[in-house]
Amino acid sequence: MKLRSLCAVLLVLSSARADPDYYKLEDTQGRVVEARILQFDPKASIVKLKLHNNRVHSVPLSVFTESSQLCIQDWYQSEVVLSNKLIVSINKKSIRSDSYHGERNGWRSHYPGMDYEDFVYDIELYNKQSDPLTNVELEYCIYYEREIEETTCDMELVDNGYIGVNHKQLPRQHTSETITDKIIIPELPIRKRHIVTTNEARLYSGTESEEGLPSSKGHYRTVREKMIGVRIRITILLPSGNNAIKEVSYPTDLIEKTEWPN
Repeated sequence: MKLRSLCAVLLVLSSARADPDYYKLEDTQGRVVEARILQFDPKASIVKLKLHNNRVHSVPLSVFTESSQLCIQDWYQSEVVLSNKLIVSINKKSIRSDSYHGERNGWRSHYPGMDYEDFVYDIELYNKQSDPLTNVELEYCIYYEREIEETTCDMELVDNGYIGVNHKQLPRQHTSETITDKIIIPELPIRKRHIVTTNEARLYSGTESEEGLPSSKGHYRTVREKMIGVRIRITILLPSGNNAIKEVSYPTDLIEKTEWPN
């Protein structure tokens, strides 16, 4: 771009209303332009800007101050993360299922036992941009729900053992549970797939009784656990020291329905 046209781009804006899609960029001579960043070529160090009058100009990065250069570089890195240049795929897998017979957290399951199924999520990252991404932080949160129906009763001795009488249904309980973890990925190479497998989530269903109760009392509960989904948060460090964050979930509407745990 010729210097004459560059000077026309870098007009000082005094009273123009700030637009969230536009950035105020300052050149090394103190002149300010308010423009939308359309494109940045990090190899050629050329940034394409669109002004409020809809004119588009390609400008060398070097004409801007250091802080404005960082702003442009931050925009580029954020676009890499927040656009489709970093592809995130999620695959839910059932890895085993069986029945559990025995004591679990003070409760004992009886024949045929508590059914359970173990799940993991494979999180695949694919870097489509022309440079590697380094020091990528990946956090995930697996959400599942637990429903418990509890019953108490008196136990009466009969010829063949005990029988429950005077059954009382307790209020049904609903709780939300999470499994979280954080992984640091030193580098995501260009156009290569990187898979992160989450910790296992074991979901139970069945009936069990409380351990250690006197034989004159009975306390039973039916447990049903259901997988809700997984949220993923990907963070990279920007040139300015700020962070760029991308969030995805499976199913896709889980972000609107859940809170990220503190």
